Amino acid sequence: MIKRIKEELALLYSTKAQSQNGKRLTYLDMVRGIAIFLVVVGHSGLIGHEHNVWLSTFHLPAFFVVSGLLMQMKKEDEQSLGKVVIHKIKGIMLPYIWFSFGSLLVILIQVLRGKLTWDVPKELIIKTIGLQGYSVLWFLPVLLLGELLVLLLFKAFNKIIKKKIAVVLIAAGIFTGIATILFYVYHFVAAKSVNAFIWGEFRFLTKSVISTAFIVFGYLTGILFTYIKKKPQKEASGFQSWLLQFDVIGLVLGTIFFAVNYIVVPYIQIMDFNNVNLYNLFVYWGLGICGSVGLLLICKSIPNIPLVTFYGQNSLIIMCTHLNFYVLNAGMIIGRDVFEPLPGPDGLQLMVSAIICTMLLEIPVILIVRIFFPFVLGRKYPSRKQKENNA
Repeated sequence: MIKRIKEELALLYSTKAQSQNGKRLTYLDMVRGIAIFLVVVGHSGLIGHEHNVWLSTFHLPAFFVVSGLLMQMKKEDEQSLGKVVIHKIKGIMLPYIWFSFGSLLVILIQVLRGKLTWDVPKELIIKTIGLQGYSVLWFLPVLLLGELLVLLLFKAFNKIIKKKIAVVLIAAGIFTGIATILFYVYHFVAAKSVNAFIWGEFRFLTKSVISTAFIVFGYLTGILFTYIKKKPQKEASGFQSWLLQFDVIGLVLGTIFFAVNYIVVPYIQIMDFNNVNLYNLFVYWGLGICGSVGLLLICKSIPNIPLVTFYGQNSLIIMCTHLNFYVLNAGMIIGRDVFEPLPGPDGLQLMVSAIICTMLLEIPVILIVRIFFPFVLGRKYPSRKQKENNA
């Protein structure tokens, strides 16, 4: 057990431990690490409106783009459909069920304390069964359905069209058209005249189809990345080796994409993907892709940062716990009480300290889930032989 804990802690600082013998693309974990950090920042409510609008354009789309990119790299559309679907359900829906159950326990405690009414756990159960998800948990069923829709369409077209680029472009056109129809139906049909549960199911479907545009683009990005051959690095050590890992062109391009997003911010409103409250669907797709590409290029152009990679590998746990399990709330309380005496602008001081404390609190939460409750993530406990080796 001690060795197991040490192995998990090594992920916080060891690049070798995270790479898993070169089988894991750490820059994708870094993208997810930064994205989940920005999600926490957005949910804190401590940043200015303009910056919050900027974050809302790409911090969630980045997850969908990475999912599409991984789909291409793993060639999931060429594998057995049943095997891929089971793997995705296990990796996404098991956490959804377990974290929903954990959220229910937390809410029941609050009900017994008199902080919440019985309507809240009832709402959680109904939303969980309908795959609408309670609080931040809505993201997991949307991701699953979005991936499955893309996978099914790719499978269908792979049989009749040989060129992969053509399949991707046709799929993009189909999903864009369907998503546009659903989006405008959602906004033009009076929600008050429809049963709340049915309306929630329609919103779930609409979000899932909207997400397919990002997933398909991620898949296309994976194809493009295969044509970009990395230049062989000269043998070096120490600081020189670290310096050679930077790609100046990628950094500049990534920064330009980010700059485009930021320049547009003053002209749009906050993008609330959960409630499909989007300024403009095509603007959301454009800015989401723009910001995600910027993040991908920057993370691909810099050396691996172990702590960021660690958060990226465990972004699902952070997503499911920072609000539902009051980790962010605890971080804000600790940040306010511990850092209050320090000099500096009150707003900035509270935001920085609260977010730092929240992300630090997430570390033991992540370790507890990974070591003691791996079944929550769809994983098995170590076998007796593995335990003996780790003893």
